[in-house]
Amino acid sequence: MGTDPSLHTPPFRAGGGETTAYASETVGANAAGRLRRLHRLQLMGLAVFAAAMLAAVAGFFVFVERQDALRSTLSAVLHENALVYDDLREMQVALLARKGAISRDDVADVLAARARLGDSFERQQRALPEEVELRAAGADSLAGLDELIATGAPLALRPGPTPPMLFRRLENQANRLSVNGKRWADLLGVRRVAIEEASTLARRRFLYAVLGILVALAGAATLSTLLIGRARERLLTALQRAGDDQRAVGSIATAATWAETPDELVALAAGEVAAALGASDVAVTLMDTGPPEIVVAGEVLDAEADQRLARFHTTICLAVDSVNARRRLERQAVTDPLTDLPNHRAFQGELSAAAAVADRHGGLALALIDLDDLRRINDAFGHEQGDRVLRELAHRLQAHLGEGAFLARIGGGELALIHIGDLASATAVVEELRIIVRSEGLGPVDQLTVSAGVAELSQAASPSDLLAKADSALRHAKASGRDRVVAYGPEVMVNAKGKSFGRLQALAALRALARTVDARDPNTQRHSERVATLAHRLALDLGWSAERAAELREAALVHDVGKVGVPDAILLKPGALSRDEREMIETHSALGATIVSEVLSDEQVMWVRGHHERLDGAGYPDGLAGTDIPEGARIMAVADTWDAMTADRPYRAGMETAEALRRAKDAAGTQHCPTVVAALVRRVDQGGLDARRAEPTADS
Repeated sequence: MGTDPSLHTPPFRAGGGETTAYASETVGANAAGRLRRLHRLQLMGLAVFAAAMLAAVAGFFVFVERQDALRSTLSAVLHENALVYDDLREMQVALLARKGAISRDDVADVLAARARLGDSFERQQRALPEEVELRAAGADSLAGLDELIATGAPLALRPGPTPPMLFRRLENQANRLSVNGKRWADLLGVRRVAIEEASTLARRRFLYAVLGILVALAGAATLSTLLIGRARERLLTALQRAGDDQRAVGSIATAATWAETPDELVALAAGEVAAALGASDVAVTLMDTGPPEIVVAGEVLDAEADQRLARFHTTICLAVDSVNARRRLERQAVTDPLTDLPNHRAFQGELSAAAAVADRHGGLALALIDLDDLRRINDAFGHEQGDRVLRELAHRLQAHLGEGAFLARIGGGELALIHIGDLASATAVVEELRIIVRSEGLGPVDQLTVSAGVAELSQAASPSDLLAKADSALRHAKASGRDRVVAYGPEVMVNAKGKSFGRLQALAALRALARTVDARDPNTQRHSERVATLAHRLALDLGWSAERAAELREAALVHDVGKVGVPDAILLKPGALSRDEREMIETHSALGATIVSEVLSDEQVMWVRGHHERLDGAGYPDGLAGTDIPEGARIMAVADTWDAMTADRPYRAGMETAEALRRAKDAAGTQHCPTVVAALVRRVDQGGLDARRAEPTADS
């Protein structure tokens, strides 16, 4: 790769492409394959050259052997012909000496010469069948000899010398035969010389061919050696790059198993890619959407580098996906899917870790917070709405606590808060949470309450013991009436308001008794709970503090407990009551005040005693009027009357909101306090109260 003097334009971006599989061994395998192919080509070339050499040598020897055979044949024919013609000349000389007297022996010699010439001609024909001129010359010689025999053979049978005319004829035939023989011999000589020259030329060409083949073979060997050397260099380079790529890919893949975040992974990946490519400036960027991008600045990349970057990009994409998937799995393993809070497993780990480093002298506290009566919410509104309430509760508490607090869901409607601090500070924090929950509605529920138990690490022998003590405090909070925070003490349970556990237990017993009284009359089931809920809301609307409003609610929950002293025959009588029976009924508020006096405060007792007093003084049991009636009793009276008008009864449906509101307004100034009635009207107008809802929107 060369270096561009400017920041390259545009930068290489390996992003958004199709993901492809990559193994660095492929690069080395491809290079090794090319090297093997070159070796095979080299061997094939050598084999071809060797075959050509063998073919040339074989062809040369075949040609030379054939030429030698032709030359031998022609030499034999020439030699045989020379002997025949020498014999014929000798016979011609002998005939001339004998004055042409031809004997039978002469004829036999000529016939023998004819046979010898015929054999020579046949050998010539077999050796050179395509030589037309040679064949014609040989045929002329044989024809002349046959003519001579045909002329001279009859003369051998006649006695005496041959007639001169016939002798001259024989002599002419013999001369012509000699000319034809010379012509045949000349042609044979020329052909033999040509064959010798062709053989010599063939030997020379063969030598040249051998030299050419050797030179070509040497050149091919040299060229193939150079090509193989270059291929080997490319192979070594490819293997080196493959090794670098494999190390980079291995480092990136390994980092995917320990990197905490994708940013940490891509920072390492950028360094590995830069080292593998030998580039000076490589950046890997995580995109908001889509896969990461690799940007190489100041470099001009070749095609191979682009391919390597594409492979690195594939590995980085897989590694980033792996980190994200691992983080999701890790988070899912320690996160509650409903509330997004840490789950029980994460809570146990955090509690152990916090206990290991906390100051055992008040340095760590644990609070268990439970949503009161979650089961009833699920039954009334469905589990989906119950989950929604729990989810919103968790988010609201977490938002109030802030990011530094550790709040976890450990089961059902139970949350756990690990607090760095002492018992008092933890109790105060949880009390704030309780008040927040108490004063605000969530989802379909207008009002919720939570109970909480708090314990300190210095009170426990171990984290598990701390959890057990916090759970014990929570159970005491539940048993003592709910909607309260109880701090674990070495000898006594004390709630956030300073009430002893014994008193809380007594109050819980009173509430149980009040619920029993309500249950005696099918017409008034859960009446006290509904009155307590509405009284609490009205008190808050009138500017009461959360603490006093909670105390009013506490008193309202047991406001009818005195009915325990009213016989069922009177309490459940369907018709009109007699004067004595009505007087018996009217004793329940005074009796109730007496019953709760050992548990509630004096002010709360007065609220219970005066909840049937009227503003005009016509109420009972004391006939109080105007501001002599405690404000809490005035609020409780409006709530009690509203529930009596609007709650459904087995024998009638509750009044419509408009009718009930009209009657409440009519009673303002005589039966009820106008200020409280006005607060009721405002709540109805704002949609915060529905007369048709017989059940309270939150449990005590």
